[in-house]
Amino acid sequence: MSKAHRAMGIGLALAVGSPLARGMPDGTDTKGHQVTETPREGFIEKDGAPPLFYRVLGHGGDTVVVPLAYLLGDFALGLAEKHTVILYDLRGRGRSLRVTDAALLGFQKDVDDIERVRRHFGVPRVSIVGFSYLGAVAAVYAIQQPSRVERMVQLGPMAPRANPPYQGAPPMPDAAALEKLARLEKEGVSPDSEGYCEAWWRAYLPLYVGVDRPAEGIATAVLATCALENERPPAFLRTLGHVFEPLGQWDWREEARGVTAPTLVIHGTADRVAPLEGGREWANHIPGARLIPVQGAGHLLWAERRGTVLEAILQFLGEDAPHSPTP
Repeated sequence: MSKAHRAMGIGLALAVGSPLARGMPDGTDTKGHQVTETPREGFIEKDGAPPLFYRVLGHGGDTVVVPLAYLLGDFALGLAEKHTVILYDLRGRGRSLRVTDAALLGFQKDVDDIERVRRHFGVPRVSIVGFSYLGAVAAVYAIQQPSRVERMVQLGPMAPRANPPYQGAPPMPDAAALEKLARLEKEGVSPDSEGYCEAWWRAYLPLYVGVDRPAEGIATAVLATCALENERPPAFLRTLGHVFEPLGQWDWREEARGVTAPTLVIHGTADRVAPLEGGREWANHIPGARLIPVQGAGHLLWAERRGTVLEAILQFLGEDAPHSPTP
């Protein structure tokens, strides 16, 4: 894998994973919306678009859509204690089918897939929890489909504009880590292999957390995703490249003023992948949005501060009225 692809890995690989948890039956949300009876997991295969893997957790409460099933399955168990949670994997990611046609990939395609998921389950309105670049995907969906969004949560979202002044050069691992990856390549270890994937994440994972060395539990969960072919570096970097390249110089700040759904932004203060200032910009432009900085947390704040993040989301989903604008 070239140095350019390694650098792109830090700039674009804004999601790593954890093992999936088993689902539970679905039901209705607090607004009386019936969630279509469905197996605990399966594939959404309608509309002629690439099939998406999904999993349903919990029952009752709001219907909460969470992209990145392979990543957020364990975390979503906490939300499923009070709500119906529909997790799914993006096109060509996680357990969804591999996509090789670039025409079927793209940021807007990911936005459209939220609508595919909503229609598949027959839910009039959903709440959305979007992590990393999916925080921006959720926001654009809320801009385009305001009547379909009950509430929105952005976890460590990428900035609402390209090349913001607070976005420095992508942080890089130390020379020893890069040398180890180069040595594996020289030995003929394929970048598509599970072993190379594990070495790749051991090199880059410290950049995603708010401490010098990640907790062993986080490292174990991340390394486990290397069993998924779609999540090995060449595959997910290629997929993310097709998502980001067409975006160009994006800027959703003014459009964000049209979001009508109550919004909560939760962002780690030590996030080196998507700096806190990006979350602050979302909160400042979305009417009534609230920003909760999580002190010392990095990009994987939902894993580093699971209890804090879950408590904030559950409280937010249980609120009856929109909150005051961020000062």
